[in-house]
Amino acid sequence: DALHIHTEQAHLVYAIVAKLAGVNHVIRTIHSTFTFTGGLRLVRRFMRAGVRWLGVSEVSVGPSVCENELKRFSNPTIVIPNWYNDKLFRPPTQVERSLARAAHGITDDRPVIVTLGNCEPVKNHSAVFRAQERLLRTRPDWFYLHAGGEDAQRTELTLAAELGVAQHCAFLGYVRDPTS
Repeated sequence: DALHIHTEQAHLVYAIVAKLAGVNHVIRTIHSTFTFTGGLRLVRRFMRAGVRWLGVSEVSVGPSVCENELKRFSNPTIVIPNWYNDKLFRPPTQVERSLARAAHGITDDRPVIVTLGNCEPVKNHSAVFRAQERLLRTRPDWFYLHAGGEDAQRTELTLAAELGVAQHCAFLGYVRDPTS
């Protein structure tokens, strides 16, 4: 009855295929403030007009995404904030914190940077490695813990090694329970 499109690159193609297949309701979620310029911006503006013409409902994950869509692409969207479970994702208790640190071999006084998510370039994890390189100059015990799938070329691990911070990083890959 419904198709939910998450991709930016081929959303118009997916919408056309869905409509040709007889899907009644097509929803597209826009997850970022895309800043396309030049010809690509015109192409993406055309794509957005095409999905509106097809009757696709477009959703922005927050006000800044909604404003960007309207300003850059003349694309009105509905704002539905990303959902999260505030009972699950909350500051840990001291016991939970100590157990999680112990599970990863991190002492209680060591500062840790944690990210959760895939390693697509739009996530800009390279900024974390560059910041960590600077932080390690003044406090050599900073640690970066990343949970989420890395690309097949292991680009981020390679960058961490090039910057000399790899020994201060742990790449956990996909994790079933990000709170542990």
